[in-house]
Amino acid sequence: MIDQRDAFARILHDALGHLKRCVEQLNNPADLDGLLAAHFDVRARLDREIGWRVYCDPTEWAQQNEANLHQAPSLAVLGCLLSEQARRFGTVNGQVSDILRPNLGRLQQRQNVFALPNSWVLQPGVVLGVTLGVRAVTEPSLTSWMLTLLQEGIKRPDTPFFSRLVYGYAMALLDNSYFPQAQPSGSEYLSKCSIPELAFIIWLTGRGVLEVRDQDEIDWLDNANSSLIRRLLTETYCEERNYKAAVIWEVITSYVEARSRYPSLDFVSVVLQNFPAAMERWKSKWKVGDEYDVQSLLWLILRSVFDDVRYEECLPKMGRSGQRYDIGLPQLGLIVEAKYVREVRDFQRVVDDIGKDSAQLQPQSTFTSIVVFVYDESCSVEQHDWVHRTLESIALVKRAIIVCAPSACRPR
Repeated sequence: MIDQRDAFARILHDALGHLKRCVEQLNNPADLDGLLAAHFDVRARLDREIGWRVYCDPTEWAQQNEANLHQAPSLAVLGCLLSEQARRFGTVNGQVSDILRPNLGRLQQRQNVFALPNSWVLQPGVVLGVTLGVRAVTEPSLTSWMLTLLQEGIKRPDTPFFSRLVYGYAMALLDNSYFPQAQPSGSEYLSKCSIPELAFIIWLTGRGVLEVRDQDEIDWLDNANSSLIRRLLTETYCEERNYKAAVIWEVITSYVEARSRYPSLDFVSVVLQNFPAAMERWKSKWKVGDEYDVQSLLWLILRSVFDDVRYEECLPKMGRSGQRYDIGLPQLGLIVEAKYVREVRDFQRVVDDIGKDSAQLQPQSTFTSIVVFVYDESCSVEQHDWVHRTLESIALVKRAIIVCAPSACRPR
């Protein structure tokens, strides 16, 4: 019988693979959709997957395409390239800025742009690229013109919803005071959006450009992400092979990655229980000789997963006595205590120390649970059962993990 979770995982994997292949087709130097896809790859996940090849030197590109810079799509490409240059180096090439400004000025002079069926302002990708260029050159008159144009686009009743979202994001890029704008929050609202629209709403909400109305934001995002995945897997969806695929991929991958760590205590436990297998390629010349070495190993493991890991900070005092915890995970309210057992009698010391740690934790609210990791150099496996049961009977101790030193680390 096929496990439903495995079947779901395969279907989701295939959907994400399809999206990634769509993005890979855009991954060419100075491809506007590729540049925008890279712009939305805020956590560089796609960069690690495919390696962005969309960027090139803006000076060379401007010189090679000077004859086309009166066209909005070309200005959008140059805007993306300058924006990336500003992000990487904190400044933009003055020569290229001097080329971009007058061409943006020509764009500024066009009249009744919303009335023309093929107008650049009706193409969300081009609008976003031009906005990035306006932001890069920091010309007040151009910024003011662009904000006015975007505001008009938002207010127009015939503006498509996805375009309206892009206009709002573009305004936020140019003017931080534009944050935030409210959005509907009901479940029926989620079903009315297209898949790219829903993904973009989630992306914007996660960055504060949109705020959820009349509902907790975390709950709303969880429902919206679940709805996005369900719709992607169940609806007939003709994927547009443009930057929207990158937005959908980024949103779903972020959500799946976050959910794969929940429930968090179980996730931490599984990671630490895999410690012996992870030591398979450990070399005997790499010594694990005391508790500090064990702490360092646990730090290496946990810091690879959690961004907010803390190390050896002080616990609240009991009377005049105070000590430090080993590793803290504030987002989980969890402390990981590393203990080193050199000989059998050290097990009771471990139990006593953890009892004191638990007592010191109870008066405060940041950390509410403990995972104990015991590294047993003596390999006294006959002691593990009673130690495990005793440790997990202590208040706040949720898991006790006891591992024997791998053969490469044992005294010769």
